[in-house]
Amino acid sequence: MAARLAFVEIKVIPLTERMLREVKRFYDDILGLPCPPVPTLLSADRYEHATAFLQEELEEFKQAHDEGDITGAIDGLLDLIYVALGRLLEMGVPPGPTFEEVHTANMTKKRGQTKRSGILYDAVKPPTWKPPEFQWLLDLTPDDTKVLQSRPSATAELYWAEPSKAVVCDFLDTQDAQKVGPLGKPQIALIPYEALVVEAEGWAYGAYKKYTPWNWVEGRKYSEVVSSVYHHIAAWFDRETFDQESNVHHLGLARCNLAMLISWDMHQRTEFDDRRPASSVVIHTPSPLAIPMHKRESSEKGDII
Repeated sequence: MAARLAFVEIKVIPLTERMLREVKRFYDDILGLPCPPVPTLLSADRYEHATAFLQEELEEFKQAHDEGDITGAIDGLLDLIYVALGRLLEMGVPPGPTFEEVHTANMTKKRGQTKRSGILYDAVKPPTWKPPEFQWLLDLTPDDTKVLQSRPSATAELYWAEPSKAVVCDFLDTQDAQKVGPLGKPQIALIPYEALVVEAEGWAYGAYKKYTPWNWVEGRKYSEVVSSVYHHIAAWFDRETFDQESNVHHLGLARCNLAMLISWDMHQRTEFDDRRPASSVVIHTPSPLAIPMHKRESSEKGDII
């Protein structure tokens, strides 16, 4: 029971990201395996090694399963994943975004029977099914790969591991343009120092007194974080400067919450997104009172404003 409780208390990062991180660490630190700067097929000898290695792990799973050895079967399956992820890394392929592309295509299939006879749980491709699309991957350059693989750990270990093709493509577009936004690179120096300090105090309180460092990466429902933002802004607007629990500036805590939402949104962490469905959002025709006074006259005449 104690071991089970200890397991429950462990704070883990998303599974795909963790698996990739550990496999990459093994191939870097133990094997010293070089990775190409762009997606590349394996050399002839490495291809022979890969297929033999994968077959070996598959045979281990089959043998263990046939012998009723569940621990051996588990080990065989996980070794298959380990070896397969290693081959993707060896080919210079970012496993996170490519996995998401395959998963997205699979989720558009329907349950049904295929030519594989005797399979109870199977999926068929509907007429509208589209295969995974990897052209964006072939557009990677060596410089792109170098930047993607060396980004510092923040909300995720690497963009390389982030499960979103769109995130990687958007980032590469940014790199190509050598700018972020219409005004060039972000001007961090323009952020008021006081604002950075009170936000940093909020992060420190959450990391070392209330939760643990980086616990927020695990995510929360967007609505819970938005409610917290409203709470802190309302309290500050009601002339309570510091949060009674943490003694941190309310606006600093609001900034922390907004930073979480920005990070999750930029990394497309849709599993936390509980905003109202887009189909339920009603766009109302604005009241004349909502139109600035200097534009009301032209609006009443039917001009476009």
